[in-house]
Amino acid sequence: MLSVRSGAPDAFLLENVGSVHMVCGPALANADALAKGEGATGMYTMTGIAPNSQYTLTRRKEFVWGPGTWDPKQAGIPATVIFKVLPNETTATNLLLSGELNAAQVVGPDSGRLRAKKLFSHDVQAGLGQIHFNKNPKKLLSDEALRIALTQGLNLEELRAVLSSGTGTAPSNLVNLAPNPCNADVAAASIPAFDVKAAADALDSADWKPGSDGIRQKNGAKLSLSVIYPSYISDSFGSTSELLQSMWKKIGVEATPRGVDANGVSETLFGTGDWDVSLISLGVGLPSQIVPFFSGKTPPNGSNFGYTDNADYIAAASSAATKPGKEGCEDWSDAEAALIGAADVIPFANSVVSVFGSKAKFTQSDSLEPASIRLFK
Repeated sequence: MLSVRSGAPDAFLLENVGSVHMVCGPALANADALAKGEGATGMYTMTGIAPNSQYTLTRRKEFVWGPGTWDPKQAGIPATVIFKVLPNETTATNLLLSGELNAAQVVGPDSGRLRAKKLFSHDVQAGLGQIHFNKNPKKLLSDEALRIALTQGLNLEELRAVLSSGTGTAPSNLVNLAPNPCNADVAAASIPAFDVKAAADALDSADWKPGSDGIRQKNGAKLSLSVIYPSYISDSFGSTSELLQSMWKKIGVEATPRGVDANGVSETLFGTGDWDVSLISLGVGLPSQIVPFFSGKTPPNGSNFGYTDNADYIAAASSAATKPGKEGCEDWSDAEAALIGAADVIPFANSVVSVFGSKAKFTQSDSLEPASIRLFK
């Protein structure tokens, strides 16, 4: 029997409890044991770490249970799993095709090569593209009117096509993973419409005037923005940032794209704050999960990395948090609409994320499920 007590109201308590990874009781009282990875209840334990290179997991002999009629002695369950860090999808694709890798996530153009070879794949719908603006009061994009003008200058359909290799769909809200209990269609009505003339007119009205090089200036400062994107997911993010750069150049905005690796994401968003625009998506399955990222304390004291201060969002989210489950969906929808309408965040691409297998089969939800892995010749 499992008893759960929450220290504060939780609109999605059942869903949250179901997503918690469990540790054996004795280890919870022993910080040293936890630090060593003891007390695990999962199928594998970490036995080797080579930062930014590879991570080795070894199967726990005492793990003898699993879903349904799962048999711990069945053939094909790997004794060791090695995760390799490969920042380039083409490299991962080539290693899959040569049989040197058993599994890899590929979301860019190389996925076509893998499908043509009829490799096994397990697909899930996930959020791929979001535009976040840094609203730190010291930054240019603390100005809501400027953020809206920038959004009007972007053809989100074209950005979505490049990012997803033509397979993406328009997001309906900010929750992009299962279980997504509300799943309301608020994005289309809330996103500032694509209108290059309106964007240029708004910048003119705000006294952002084109300089001799075509880049707008105001009070001696250029309208120049740094754009970060995740270089470790897919090469298509680099192409998407370059397309965004060209779209903004047409309205007199200078954008400088910069790829960041997995470690760089945390360092940049929650550390240095050296960014203006981010193409790094938040992956969440519940509307309550985005609250810490769009309200409350900012780095280094909190996770509100975009310095969002949206009173309408806070009011609606606070109301929703007092209602259990789907009873709060209308409020959660109003909260997301407030964020999108103020151009605090712009969702523009959902896509099928595929993990391909070579001489291996498996299933995945938010990550590959260890008990499902089967190797074969």
